[in-house]
Amino acid sequence: MVFKSLTSISSCLMVLLCIWQSIEGRPTAKITKNEKSITGKILWLSDFHVDMFYGSSGSTGNCKNATAPAYGAIGCDAPLALVAEVLKETKIRCPEPDFIIVTGDYLRHDKDRTVLALNNASYLENIFNTVKTVTAMIESFYPSQSKVHLSSSLPDNLHEKIRTSMALGNNDFTGDYYLKVNNSDPENVYLSNMANYIKDQIPENQLKNYHHGGFYSTNVSPGLHVISLNTVIYSVNHQPGVDSVDADDPLNQFAWLKETLESIKSKGEKAYITGHILPGYDSYGPSLMWQDRYTVTFLNITSQFSSKNKNSKKDVIAGLFFGHIHSSEYRVLPYETQAPFLISPAVSPVYGNSPGFGIITYDLHSKYPIDWGLYTSLDITSYNASIPENEVTNLYPNLTWEPIFESALEYFDLKELTNPEWKKHNQKIFKDEQAWSKWLYQYKQGHPDKCFGACQ
Repeated sequence: MVFKSLTSISSCLMVLLCIWQSIEGRPTAKITKNEKSITGKILWLSDFHVDMFYGSSGSTGNCKNATAPAYGAIGCDAPLALVAEVLKETKIRCPEPDFIIVTGDYLRHDKDRTVLALNNASYLENIFNTVKTVTAMIESFYPSQSKVHLSSSLPDNLHEKIRTSMALGNNDFTGDYYLKVNNSDPENVYLSNMANYIKDQIPENQLKNYHHGGFYSTNVSPGLHVISLNTVIYSVNHQPGVDSVDADDPLNQFAWLKETLESIKSKGEKAYITGHILPGYDSYGPSLMWQDRYTVTFLNITSQFSSKNKNSKKDVIAGLFFGHIHSSEYRVLPYETQAPFLISPAVSPVYGNSPGFGIITYDLHSKYPIDWGLYTSLDITSYNASIPENEVTNLYPNLTWEPIFESALEYFDLKELTNPEWKKHNQKIFKDEQAWSKWLYQYKQGHPDKCFGACQ
């Protein structure tokens, strides 16, 4: 998507993205050194949508009986077994990431069915237990360990474990997109309770921010911070509405964001901005995902900490990472910046996509992402509930994983993984039929949409 201006969101041009590329072998990702830079790896996961009722009458989609495939099916949210399979593969592809980014939506869709299946107390317990379980699964595959390339200037706890920066999605609240906003209240009870289940991921000095608004910043490697935003409050679907006195800056998050970026700038360091719902248009609609005023404010703030020169003192934001739309895409920012704006595919195959995850390669000196790999399993297929049980149990006993692409630079013919290069690609896919078809094939990780002419 190209944001045409800071004040006119309706003229945005939407662009989506991800690609399929078949290769042989199963290379592992690790810190590498080449002529230009020493690099590190970031594991990126999003939109698990774990269905704790998978394979029962309380499940989503067509997976409401015991014959549902063990690892999930297209059109259904993810069983825990699929999350485990994803993490088994990430451990092969990216055994020692410098840190992990999770861009939200731990819980399944169709919450009305969950409410019907549980009383209020059990419903809340299911929410917290799901987040706790997925977090524990990630930690079990990536336990605490020393990172040999980390500098001695880091806090001790960064030498002890791989950091995970996580954002909550719209499905991670008591109601879809539901969170009460009160700027004067220092503590939101729901967020404080949630923090108890993920407190190991939140620095102690950031807990007050999380208790208040569900946002925080963490130092993930020397000179690099990940800012995790609560973007659900900016959504056009957010409920129960915001009082006029708090409407300009819900939960004071924009003021905090600017203050945090100023602090990082004063140290000469860099930041990644992460969240669940991204600003701009939803590629399914297209329809706006944030209220206009919040998109304008966000772009105004981020533009103040961006530059066409990576070495500029103004340049703080090195990358932006979001989820929510279950497809691998990018957006083109309207101001001068080298930072890429990337969007992750989903683990859940509910919207016609294969499950996917990403690995970002970044420069340990500049902190900028320099390449991007995406991986999927095409073994997850649609499920017919009428298939006899003895046949269903034989479906994909072992998932096979393949790269969607291992190098975005090579596949898209980009010189760099930067905003200007994505802008060129954005222009190319609307002129080059082959490039457009290539994009369509990858859009849902091997399940191409039919979109030409007026759709394009």
